[in-house]
Amino acid sequence: MTTPPPPPTDGSQPTDNPDDPAPPITTQPQNRSSVEPRRRGWWSRNWAWALPLATLSPILCCGGVIVAIVATVSGIVRYPDVYKDAAAHAMASPQIIEVIGEPIEVGLWTEGNLSVLNGKGVAKLTIPLTGPNGAGNLIVDATSEDDGPWTYHEIKFTTDAGQTIDINTDTGRIPSVAERLVESPQ
Repeated sequence: MTTPPPPPTDGSQPTDNPDDPAPPITTQPQNRSSVEPRRRGWWSRNWAWALPLATLSPILCCGGVIVAIVATVSGIVRYPDVYKDAAAHAMASPQIIEVIGEPIEVGLWTEGNLSVLNGKGVAKLTIPLTGPNGAGNLIVDATSEDDGPWTYHEIKFTTDAGQTIDINTDTGRIPSVAERLVESPQ
């Protein structure tokens, strides 16, 4: 029985063959240029722009959808003649001009109900109006029969201070914008 060779004292590893010289063990690489640095991943290189983009994209998309819905609904409510004619009548009213001044502007958030079915229409609208001296709401209640002109049952303006101005016509009918243009030669 032979005894194993003693471990080397010079720091080299023992080998099975006692005649092979073992290479010395070193802790430092011999050539530093041969060691390549580890390449960083995509996220670590691009997080500064990717994170805000990933966060804001859904928010902006949802906001765009909401703006599109509001614009569409607002356009639908403002399209009918009942809206246009009532707003034009109020903006030409001397009583309203005296209270809130000129120019009168129509606000963005028209509220109310407007339905037209089988030629019959019902409109109950609240239209915000502003002028240089104040603001208020134009309240409109009107109906239409057989696709005919709108008959206004109530048109009144209520200021933010609480003053109410009734601007109903005697006939309950307001001439349309086109009719007013034909009647008034300018």
